[in-house]
Amino acid sequence: MLSLMRFAHLINVEFFDDLLVVLHSLIESGDLSYQESLHCVQTAFHILSGQGDVLNIDPMKFYTHLYKTLFKLHAGATNEGVEIVLQCLDVMLTKRRKQVSQQRALAFIKRLCTLALHVLPNSSIGILATNRILMHTFPKTDLLLDNESQGSGVFLPELEEPEYCNAQNTALWELHALRRHYHPIVQRFAAHLIAGAPSEGSEALKPELSRR
Repeated sequence: MLSLMRFAHLINVEFFDDLLVVLHSLIESGDLSYQESLHCVQTAFHILSGQGDVLNIDPMKFYTHLYKTLFKLHAGATNEGVEIVLQCLDVMLTKRRKQVSQQRALAFIKRLCTLALHVLPNSSIGILATNRILMHTFPKTDLLLDNESQGSGVFLPELEEPEYCNAQNTALWELHALRRHYHPIVQRFAAHLIAGAPSEGSEALKPELSRR
């Protein structure tokens, strides 16, 4: 997978559809470890970057797979998978910002905040730093900071489809719990996000933290 990802820019666009089908089939087969399935997701989006941008392909099934399996990560053995997940999110959301709906962004931000409660502090910091980037990339997601904001429907946290879980009807209450975390940097990131991730002022991050 790593080799395929490295040379994705050399692959003829005629093979993209078939490659994505194969990658998804590998994921669905159940024969891969969690980290191997993450590499499949990562490879799919590297294939779609560059030349793949001109194709009308919505890799929703890969978004769904990552979204529904995020909670496989925890403070135990799978904590090592957080780094790969964050790399996946970078190519799936940040670098494809024009192709990502607000609903999808809201759902991932919400689920990542919940995940930050279940992993080791270094992973929580990475997750919160990613959410900071996502909140800057998708400014309208700040509605998750307003506990009085209401849309249509009810938030369905158990739904596996990020597009349809009604994440606009929830709030990031997890940040208030993380603000009382025992690790000072986790506390700082949580307070920063609660304030709307400002770039200046008392709640802005110090330069050494904002580069994380």
